[in-house]
Amino acid sequence: MNCKTIKVNNINIHFIKTNKFKTTLVSFNFTNKYTKDDYLKRALLFRLLTESTKNFNSKVKLEIESQNLYINSYTSHTNIIGNYIKSSIDLLFINNKYSEKNNDMNCLNFLKDIIINPDINNNQFNSKSFNNIYNIYKTAILSYNDDPRSIAEKECFKETDINNPINSKYIDIDELERVTNSDVVDYYNSSIMNDRVDVFVIGEYNEKKYIDFFNKLNIGKNLDINDIEYEYNEYRDNINKVIKQDNRFKQANLFISYKIINTNKYEKNYLLPIFNIILGGGPSSRLFMNVREKNSLAYHISSKYQKEFSILLITSGIDYCNYDKAIKLVNEQFDNMKEITIKELEIAKKLIISDVKTTFDYKQTINSYNYNNIVLNEDNINDYINNIKNVEKKEIEELISKIKIDTISLVYGE
Repeated sequence: MNCKTIKVNNINIHFIKTNKFKTTLVSFNFTNKYTKDDYLKRALLFRLLTESTKNFNSKVKLEIESQNLYINSYTSHTNIIGNYIKSSIDLLFINNKYSEKNNDMNCLNFLKDIIINPDINNNQFNSKSFNNIYNIYKTAILSYNDDPRSIAEKECFKETDINNPINSKYIDIDELERVTNSDVVDYYNSSIMNDRVDVFVIGEYNEKKYIDFFNKLNIGKNLDINDIEYEYNEYRDNINKVIKQDNRFKQANLFISYKIINTNKYEKNYLLPIFNIILGGGPSSRLFMNVREKNSLAYHISSKYQKEFSILLITSGIDYCNYDKAIKLVNEQFDNMKEITIKELEIAKKLIISDVKTTFDYKQTINSYNYNNIVLNEDNINDYINNIKNVEKKEIEELISKIKIDTISLVYGE
């Protein structure tokens, strides 16, 4: 699918025309540099924007209006992408030919109301809306402390590098309590004008009408996106271990982090995803076959490559009595990655290519792909597939020298 980009004021509009779907997706994406102090305010803000507006000053009223306009969904998300943070508001609605004439413009006005007409009076968001979102976050924070997997993950990331933006998903209650309603309002007034704004329109539309609509919005600024990944310059001399006993839980949860250093774009985009799949990325991976299936040392085990944070993560559920054996076998599987087979390489390539080929089957993945391609400057899908196909066995084997274990985190019970 071709993407046509037009700049209107400070908004980058990306049109992707297709009649494959009966709905149209309009996705507003706000991107800026990540700062730890602003993360929570931003996360609260974008949840608040879809909670109420001045014209629809409750969630119920907003929901009723969305139903009147044949809107399938309106959602907001905030995600950290390495050194950047992206917040999006997505609107999915039925195409005009299945609803009413000019309904798409009514839907765009609904979205405009959410973004530039928030429910703010006297420098305060609607108190009911604010308290509702605040309590949702408070419940989520408290639930982390009741989940052994979350506790082990939090300790692993914190001990690996407290400054890595990946830690922001774990917020403490005192951090939440320090953020006031007026803080979020102040942040709104700043971010709406200082973020890079990219709008993706996917479906059937009248381009001129859309451009005229966006021309009336005065938001955003020019911002180049570069140096996206959080990088490491050195490894830890000794493995860091965090082992905690919590008798509320029976199964032990194990997290092992590896720092990735001095990799270029080709290695990050093509070699590391293949390395990860062979090591622990599926039911035919080395970790799954050797740690779980052959030796029965784990209930589950897998690895995950987190490109934006320069981390490879192994996660597993084990019995505490098998901890030493499991660690030894995991280390063996990792060390043995300096030699892989052609069969393993080809299976990994096929899995990646098969997954990539489903990109254009769904509006949400079309949206993500185009954001990554245009905003984050990732390769287009054809180049990506060709580069994956051309990866050689030796390249994967040599990659192990750039990945080193950093932290072992274990939370276990009786």
